[in-house]
Amino acid sequence: MNDNRYHSDSTNYYSIVPKMTTQVHNQDDVVLGAAKTMWDMDRGEQATVAALVGVSASYELRLKEIGIFVGAPVVCVNRPPMQAPKVFQICDGIFSLDRDLAGKVVLN
Repeated sequence: MNDNRYHSDSTNYYSIVPKMTTQVHNQDDVVLGAAKTMWDMDRGEQATVAALVGVSASYELRLKEIGIFVGAPVVCVNRPPMQAPKVFQICDGIFSLDRDLAGKVVLN
């Protein structure tokens, strides 16, 4: 893979190097509605998870187990019409997320 958007890290996975426009340091810095969320992504767009907002601690743990955690690379794979759930590549997995959940994942 010779694409300059990717770099190999010490765990032998490929990580996306995001184009950052606004830095989110913690959840207290986030004003939902002002920050870009996964739901706002266009097809092919790449970003990094900055915060999980408005989810319980147990739900946040479950999200981390499937790869949605602060610092995780995200790519919007498909954005179907009519507000249908979007498809994302998150770390090594492909997931379909509805508007409610995708709107709680804030991006850098």
